Amino acid sequence: MAKTVRLFLIACVASAGFAAATAPAQAYDIAAALLECRAVAKDKKRLKCFDAVAAGLEGAAPSASRSAEAGQSRPEVVETPALSPEESFGKEDLPKTKEQRQKEKKEKLRTLIATAIEIAKNRRGKYVVILDNGQVWRQLDADSASLLLPPDDEEIRVKITRRMFGAHMLNIVGDNRSIRVERIK
Repeated sequence: MAKTVRLFLIACVASAGFAAATAPAQAYDIAAALLECRAVAKDKKRLKCFDAVAAGLEGAAPSASRSAEAGQSRPEVVETPALSPEESFGKEDLPKTKEQRQKEKKEKLRTLIATAIEIAKNRRGKYVVILDNGQVWRQLDADSASLLLPPDDEEIRVKITRRMFGAHMLNIVGDNRSIRVERIK
């Protein structure tokens, strides 16, 4: 019973906070009434007191029709353009904002074939691959495999495949050697 009263008190205080944003003078009256209700010792009487305060709040929230009558308009929602499947491939490895975590991509590529602008090794001896579409992939530290790189004058086409549990494998097209990679940009 006490837990229900606490939850109701929280809801009333939240409503009072909303009312405070719309009518500051009314908010002080509601807050005072809530504090008086909180001081009531018996549960049933305290609940009736909170119910009475809540009944007074029903008319306090502005409706959409009243805001339209007052000449206020709703803010417009601006949608960002969707990324192509190629641009979003491997993007789940990048840090995400809250909105990005909430939004799920419906289409996911299983493989991506692109031209490597540069393939180099970092200080740890792991491959870093920069693609023509701007993506940067790095070999995982736990992977010790190596690639057979063609001569410098040849265009290097790479194939990145999505595997289970969010893993990605990179190999040079025409060669069956592959390395485990993660997208870093």
